[in-house]
Amino acid sequence: MNFGRSPDGTEFVLRAFPVGGYVRFEDEKVVQLEDGRMVTEFDARSAVERIWVLSGGVLANIAVAWSSLAAGAMLAGVPTKDFLPGIRIQAAV
Repeated sequence: MNFGRSPDGTEFVLRAFPVGGYVRFEDEKVVQLEDGRMVTEFDARSAVERIWVLSGGVLANIAVAWSSLAAGAMLAGVPTKDFLPGIRIQAAV
């Protein structure tokens, strides 16, 4: 379901299966390079800047996963094996 665009051009969409987010790069923003070629704004960036932009989603997913696991461990605790008193059996025949 598409909710349209905000005044700054952000498109808001509700998906049936929210299994993750995505970023769609704007293809409308075209810039002209010094050699006269027309490329998108993303392609005009340096390789380091493009790698940084593309790895942003992966780094955000890692941060959310780690913080979720840490919060779960703090709230529920980490399972431990407590030995209860009783009879110890060496081997079963």
